[in-house]
Amino acid sequence: MPSEGNSSYLPLPEISDANLSHSFKSQKPSSKKKCPVLCRKGIYHVNRSNLSNTASAISFRDSLDNVQLASIYQPDKKESYFDQCFENISKIGEGSFGEVFKVRSREDGLLYAVKKSKQFFRSESYREERLMEVKRHEEFSGHEHCVTLYMAWEEKDRLYIQMELCQSSLETYVIQQKQIPESQTWSFLLDLLLALKALHDRNLIHLDIKLDNILITEDGVCKLGDFGLVFDLSRKNKEAAMEGDSRYIAPELLQGTFSKAADIFSLGITILELACNLELPSNGVLWHQLRMGILPEESKHMLSDELNDVIMWMMNPDWQQRPSVEALLRYPRIANLLTKRKRWWSSTKLRKLRRKAVVQFSNKWYRLKKMLLILMTRMSFAVLSCIRRRHKNEYEEHNSMSPLELSDDDHQTSTPNLGDSSINMSDVVNSTPILSHEKSKRRQTRLVNAGSPQINSSFEEFEDHLSRSPLNYTPRSTHDYSSLTCKKLFMHTDDSDSDGSDKHF
Repeated sequence: MPSEGNSSYLPLPEISDANLSHSFKSQKPSSKKKCPVLCRKGIYHVNRSNLSNTASAISFRDSLDNVQLASIYQPDKKESYFDQCFENISKIGEGSFGEVFKVRSREDGLLYAVKKSKQFFRSESYREERLMEVKRHEEFSGHEHCVTLYMAWEEKDRLYIQMELCQSSLETYVIQQKQIPESQTWSFLLDLLLALKALHDRNLIHLDIKLDNILITEDGVCKLGDFGLVFDLSRKNKEAAMEGDSRYIAPELLQGTFSKAADIFSLGITILELACNLELPSNGVLWHQLRMGILPEESKHMLSDELNDVIMWMMNPDWQQRPSVEALLRYPRIANLLTKRKRWWSSTKLRKLRRKAVVQFSNKWYRLKKMLLILMTRMSFAVLSCIRRRHKNEYEEHNSMSPLELSDDDHQTSTPNLGDSSINMSDVVNSTPILSHEKSKRRQTRLVNAGSPQINSSFEEFEDHLSRSPLNYTPRSTHDYSSLTCKKLFMHTDDSDSDGSDKHF
């Protein structure tokens, strides 16, 4: 029987810490979708019938010259601005609030990353929260270690953000490389510390530092992205802040304590995951051990003592004992790496200039190919239209001309009236050049063989006429030539040799 003090009568299992161990990342990224972060505010639906369906640019900068919509956008079309101005290549990422697509701009031909919000603007306050991401992102868009934002717009109660396209996220990079060298881990740590310094100097905290939100460029430089949960510590309303991923969350955030030290803890556990290729737990005993400063045994064998001490310093359970960004930048190993970077700034700048030149060349080459394709298409249509017009003129000329140019005598002996009863139908059929071609040919042969001098001379004169003046008449077909031959024969034989011709037949 359960006791009165304990409301649960089910036995609680005993968990042995000795049997627990951290697992490593698999070769394939997990396909499980993470549940979205809950919002403490109530949901107030907006009357969507009063909202415009056309795209409108969003910017909090003083000048709007660089954030205007593309010139190829036509608001009258049913297609959205995203479909009209971008070619969707593939989906490269998905988070709690949005999806990221790899696209190619139809205006300049360059590759970009466009983040599309999953949820509609449920209320005006929710819309303002989403637009704050654009405002925060614009503040750090020019930073070397923050993802560049080019433009943002809203359309049909959704937010779209056009950003620079990086090689991949750090999560994908770790899975592909399996093991990151420690020298590269220190370099990544320096990149992220410089990005965090830009936020902390403005009294802002990121609250969502993790491998998925860290992008790596082709030069191997890490850039911090996804500023959707950035919180301003100068605001009095602490309830407006939202926690990020539970695998990277600092323990004091569960008690409602928000400070810059929360980003330091998230960065420390991110470096631990990066260096040891671990699969971080989202809850359970291992999750609590990490929050108590107990690192896995694997880290002691895989990491150097120096890097292990820095990670433990950043993941201190007491948030007041954690180092600041300035203290970490003064750490000897990190300070020496920063000095070397400043010394070789010229080579880094040369790499940037080379990459920029390659991008500009690819942009011009894309425009040239597009212009050549348009020019070839127009030339093809012009040639086809000329050929079609020529055939049409020949067809009209062919239909307008009579099949035979008849003389006055031929007009007198033209096609007889079929209504006359005195006309023999067999004579009409035989007198038609088309139907009597073979019969006329046989008749001509018999007359020539009979040796009629008048017929022979007439036939020779006709052949001589054709040979001497071939340009006077060019038959359009074999049928016209046969018809003309039969007609000329009838002209020479019917009147002059009507009596003698019957004898030969």
